[in-house]
Amino acid sequence: MDGQKILDAIFELKNDVNKRFESLDKRFDMVDSQFGEVLNRLDRIEQAQQDEVVAFLKNVNKKINHQIDIYNELKIDTELYYNKLNDMERRLYRLERKA
Repeated sequence: MDGQKILDAIFELKNDVNKRFESLDKRFDMVDSQFGEVLNRLDRIEQAQQDEVVAFLKNVNKKINHQIDIYNELKIDTELYYNKLNDMERRLYRLERKA
């Protein structure tokens, strides 16, 4: 009979250990699921930040290109004015020589 009690105690202990492992497995699965959710949230945040940075850089690039266009227009206008001034100076010089 003592052998049977020992066997019953061992089976009871084995069942208790199995239940505890099942409980631990469930907890680990829950923690793993929560980590997955956190990682998904971080991925979404990272993507949103990347989108914001790209939009900001596109806006900066657009403004820079606009300034470059203005500069090029001013450069062309300035060259035309210099040409006109040089032409006027040449004409004045010729008129002074004739007078």
